[in-house]
Amino acid sequence: RSKLVKFTTDADVFDVSDLLEAAGIDLDHPHGASYVDGSFRRHGVFLVMNIWYSNLQPYKMFAKDITYHYEVYALRESRGETERSYYVNYPTSRVVEQIQGIKILINQDGAIGAFSWTRLLINFASGLTMLAVATFVVDNIGMYCLPERHVFAHLKYPNRHLDEDEKEILTAELATMMQEDPTAAKAAASELRMLGVNRA
Repeated sequence: RSKLVKFTTDADVFDVSDLLEAAGIDLDHPHGASYVDGSFRRHGVFLVMNIWYSNLQPYKMFAKDITYHYEVYALRESRGETERSYYVNYPTSRVVEQIQGIKILINQDGAIGAFSWTRLLINFASGLTMLAVATFVVDNIGMYCLPERHVFAHLKYPNRHLDEDEKEILTAELATMMQEDPTAAKAAASELRMLGVNRA
Protein backbone atom coordinates (compact mmCIF):
# COMPACT_ATOMS: atom_id res chain seq x y z
CA ARG A 1 0.00 0.00 0.00
CA SER A 2 1.06 3.59 -0.48
CA LYS A 3 0.11 6.85 1.11
CA LEU A 4 0.88 10.39 -0.02
CA VAL A 5 2.37 12.40 2.81
CA LYS A 6 2.61 16.19 2.58
CA PHE A 7 5.41 17.92 4.41
CA THR A 8 5.12 21.40 5.85
CA THR A 9 8.71 21.72 7.04
CA ASP A 10 12.14 21.20 5.55
CA ALA A 11 12.45 17.85 7.34
CA ASP A 12 10.31 14.81 6.58
CA VAL A 13 8.13 14.21 9.62
CA PHE A 14 5.75 11.25 9.79
CA ASP A 15 3.01 10.43 12.22
CA VAL A 16 3.24 6.84 13.38
CA SER A 17 -0.38 6.44 12.34
CA ASP A 18 0.60 7.31 8.75
CA LEU A 19 3.30 4.64 8.75
CA LEU A 20 0.88 2.05 10.10
CA GLU A 21 -1.72 2.99 7.49
CA ALA A 22 0.85 2.83 4.69
CA ALA A 23 1.86 -0.66 5.89
CA GLY A 24 -1.79 -1.76 6.13
CA ILE A 25 -1.68 -2.34 9.89
CA ASP A 26 -4.54 -1.83 12.35
CA LEU A 27 -3.25 -2.24 15.90
CA ASP A 28 -6.55 -3.71 17.07
CA HIS A 29 -6.66 -6.45 14.44
CA PRO A 30 -5.37 -9.96 15.18
CA HIS A 31 -1.62 -10.22 14.79
CA GLY A 32 -1.81 -13.10 12.35
CA ALA A 33 1.52 -14.76 13.15
CA SER A 34 1.25 -18.52 13.48
CA TYR A 35 2.68 -18.53 17.02
CA VAL A 36 0.87 -15.45 18.42
CA ASP A 37 -2.59 -15.05 19.94
CA GLY A 38 -3.81 -11.50 20.27
CA SER A 39 -3.66 -8.20 18.44
CA PHE A 40 -0.83 -6.07 17.13
CA ARG A 41 -1.39 -3.76 20.06
CA ARG A 42 -0.78 -6.65 22.45
CA HIS A 43 2.32 -8.10 20.80
CA GLY A 44 3.69 -5.14 18.87
CA VAL A 45 4.57 -4.80 15.22
CA PHE A 46 7.82 -4.68 13.25
CA LEU A 47 7.82 -2.09 10.43
CA VAL A 48 10.45 -1.73 7.72
CA MET A 49 10.89 1.63 6.00
CA ASN A 50 12.95 1.71 2.82
CA ILE A 51 14.20 5.05 1.51
CA TRP A 52 15.13 4.88 -2.17
CA TYR A 53 17.27 7.64 -3.70
CA SER A 54 17.68 8.20 -7.43
CA ASN A 55 18.60 10.81 -10.01
CA LEU A 56 17.96 8.54 -13.01
CA GLN A 57 14.19 8.93 -13.42
CA PRO A 58 13.40 10.72 -15.58
CA TYR A 59 16.74 10.13 -17.27
CA LYS A 60 18.93 13.16 -17.95
CA MET A 61 22.50 12.94 -19.23
CA PHE A 62 23.68 15.59 -16.81
CA ALA A 63 21.24 14.84 -13.99
CA LYS A 64 21.72 16.79 -10.80
CA ASP A 65 18.51 16.60 -8.80
CA ILE A 66 18.21 13.65 -6.44
CA THR A 67 14.72 12.42 -5.65
CA TYR A 68 13.65 9.86 -3.10
CA HIS A 69 10.58 7.97 -2.00
CA TYR A 70 9.55 5.80 0.92
CA GLU A 71 8.28 2.24 1.08
CA VAL A 72 6.77 0.91 4.28
CA TYR A 73 5.72 -2.64 5.04
CA ALA A 74 5.25 -4.85 8.08
CA LEU A 75 6.99 -8.12 8.91
CA ARG A 76 3.84 -9.96 9.87
CA GLU A 77 5.60 -13.01 11.25
CA SER A 78 7.67 -10.87 13.61
CA ARG A 79 6.67 -9.16 16.83
CA GLY A 80 7.65 -5.69 17.91
CA GLU A 81 8.76 -6.67 21.35
CA THR A 82 11.89 -7.08 23.35
CA GLU A 83 12.80 -8.54 26.69
CA ARG A 84 15.31 -7.41 29.27
CA SER A 85 16.14 -8.51 32.78
CA TYR A 86 18.07 -7.14 35.71
CA TYR A 87 18.70 -8.12 39.31
CA VAL A 88 17.02 -6.24 42.10
CA ASN A 89 18.78 -8.20 44.80
CA TYR A 90 21.51 -10.39 43.34
CA PRO A 91 21.32 -13.35 43.19
CA THR A 92 17.91 -13.98 44.74
CA SER A 93 15.65 -11.44 43.04
CA ARG A 94 15.47 -10.69 39.33
CA VAL A 95 13.03 -8.61 37.27
CA VAL A 96 12.13 -9.58 33.69
CA GLU A 97 10.52 -6.88 31.57
CA GLN A 98 8.65 -7.60 28.36
CA ILE A 99 8.26 -4.49 26.21
CA GLN A 100 5.82 -4.42 23.29
CA GLY A 101 5.58 -1.59 20.82
CA ILE A 102 6.19 -0.45 17.27
CA LYS A 103 9.69 -1.26 16.11
CA ILE A 104 10.85 0.53 12.95
CA LEU A 105 13.85 -0.51 10.88
CA ILE A 106 15.05 2.09 8.35
CA ASN A 107 17.04 1.09 5.25
CA GLN A 108 18.59 3.52 2.77
CA ASP A 109 19.43 2.48 -0.78
CA GLY A 110 19.22 3.72 -4.33
CA ALA A 111 21.06 4.46 -7.57
CA ILE A 112 22.90 7.71 -8.17
CA GLY A 113 24.45 8.22 -11.59
CA ALA A 114 26.69 10.84 -13.15
CA PHE A 115 28.09 11.36 -16.64
CA SER A 116 31.72 10.27 -16.97
CA TRP A 117 33.97 11.03 -19.93
CA THR A 118 36.37 8.36 -18.71
CA ARG A 119 33.66 5.69 -18.75
CA LEU A 120 32.49 6.86 -22.17
CA LEU A 121 35.98 6.56 -23.66
CA ILE A 122 36.52 3.14 -22.06
CA ASN A 123 33.24 1.83 -23.48
CA PHE A 124 34.00 3.35 -26.89
CA ALA A 125 37.46 1.74 -26.99
CA SER A 126 35.99 -1.58 -25.83
CA GLY A 127 33.41 -1.43 -28.62
CA LEU A 128 36.08 -0.82 -31.26
CA THR A 129 38.13 -3.71 -29.87
CA MET A 130 35.17 -6.08 -30.01
CA LEU A 131 34.41 -4.94 -33.56
CA ALA A 132 38.00 -5.71 -34.61
CA VAL A 133 37.87 -9.13 -32.91
CA ALA A 134 34.54 -9.95 -34.57
CA THR A 135 35.93 -8.94 -37.98
CA PHE A 136 39.02 -11.11 -37.46
CA VAL A 137 36.95 -14.14 -36.42
CA VAL A 138 34.47 -13.82 -39.29
CA ASP A 139 37.25 -13.35 -41.85
CA ASN A 140 39.11 -16.42 -40.67
CA ILE A 141 35.96 -18.53 -40.65
CA GLY A 142 35.21 -17.36 -44.19
CA MET A 143 38.71 -17.98 -45.52
CA TYR A 144 39.56 -21.26 -43.77
CA CYS A 145 36.35 -23.03 -42.69
CA LEU A 146 33.59 -22.46 -45.26
CA PRO A 147 33.25 -24.73 -48.30
CA GLU A 148 33.50 -21.63 -50.54
CA ARG A 149 36.55 -20.35 -48.66
CA HIS A 150 38.60 -19.76 -51.82
CA VAL A 151 35.89 -17.57 -53.29
CA PHE A 152 35.64 -15.59 -50.08
CA ALA A 153 39.40 -15.18 -49.79
CA HIS A 154 39.80 -13.84 -53.32
CA LEU A 155 36.80 -11.53 -53.00
CA LYS A 156 38.37 -10.11 -49.87
CA TYR A 157 41.83 -9.76 -51.44
CA PRO A 158 41.08 -9.08 -55.12
CA ASN A 159 44.66 -8.04 -56.02
CA ARG A 160 46.11 -11.42 -55.15
CA HIS A 161 47.54 -13.30 -58.14
CA LEU A 162 45.78 -16.55 -59.02
CA ASP A 163 47.49 -19.52 -60.62
CA GLU A 164 45.65 -22.02 -62.82
CA ASP A 165 45.00 -24.51 -60.00
CA GLU A 166 43.39 -21.84 -57.84
CA LYS A 167 41.22 -20.73 -60.76
CA GLU A 168 39.98 -24.30 -61.19
CA ILE A 169 39.14 -24.53 -57.48
CA LEU A 170 37.24 -21.25 -57.64
CA THR A 171 35.34 -22.37 -60.71
CA ALA A 172 34.26 -25.56 -58.94
CA GLU A 173 33.19 -23.66 -55.84
CA LEU A 174 31.17 -21.22 -57.96
CA ALA A 175 29.39 -24.16 -59.57
CA THR A 176 28.48 -25.47 -56.11
CA MET A 177 27.29 -22.04 -55.04
CA MET A 178 25.13 -21.76 -58.15
CA GLN A 179 23.21 -24.86 -57.05
CA GLU A 180 22.76 -23.67 -53.48
CA ASP A 181 22.32 -19.92 -53.91
CA PRO A 182 22.21 -18.70 -57.53
CA THR A 183 21.92 -15.02 -56.59
CA ALA A 184 25.03 -15.03 -54.39
CA ALA A 185 26.91 -17.12 -56.96
CA LYS A 186 26.18 -14.63 -59.76
CA ALA A 187 27.36 -11.73 -57.59
CA ALA A 188 30.58 -13.55 -56.72
CA ALA A 189 31.15 -14.59 -60.32
CA SER A 190 30.88 -11.02 -61.58
CA GLU A 191 33.55 -9.98 -59.11
CA LEU A 192 35.84 -12.87 -59.95
CA ARG A 193 35.67 -12.24 -63.72
CA MET A 194 37.91 -9.27 -63.09
CA LEU A 195 40.51 -11.74 -61.78
CA GLY A 196 40.31 -13.85 -64.88
CA VAL A 197 38.15 -16.63 -63.38
CA ASN A 198 35.32 -17.91 -65.54
CA ARG A 199 32.24 -19.59 -64.03
CA ALA A 200 31.58 -23.05 -65.30
